Amino acid sequence: MESTKQIDNHKATVHKTDHYTQEQLEELQEKADGQEKDLARYFWKHPFGRFSPSQLHRNCEFIDWPLTSTRRALTNLTNDDILVKTEYTVEGKYGRDEHQWRWKRPADFKVEPKQGDMFGTPKSQNKGPYAEV
Repeated sequence: MESTKQIDNHKATVHKTDHYTQEQLEELQEKADGQEKDLARYFWKHPFGRFSPSQLHRNCEFIDWPLTSTRRALTNLTNDDILVKTEYTVEGKYGRDEHQWRWKRPADFKVEPKQGDMFGTPKSQNKGPYAEV
């Protein structure tokens, strides 16, 4: 991803529960949106780094929210194809293994080949120096 356009267009997901009013839910949505964008920008600035939720909490001065919010944000960013959950684990804050996440790089995107890619370019579209006249 060359720019932060995908980050800027990202919208956080907050799960509605019965004990929140619509106004409170909108406030929570706005907070979650900011948290996810902050984390996405951090990964964008460190495209080759791998970080667990506890590592992010320990090392990122901008994080002032609960660890569970970080876990929610990582899951949502993974579901939205911004981050990748890796197979690497480290010991977390509570002594249990935590997976690490990383920025989703262009090579991670699966691009379906087009018919022309699979069978070559038709001669009629070949504009190279040796094209048939």
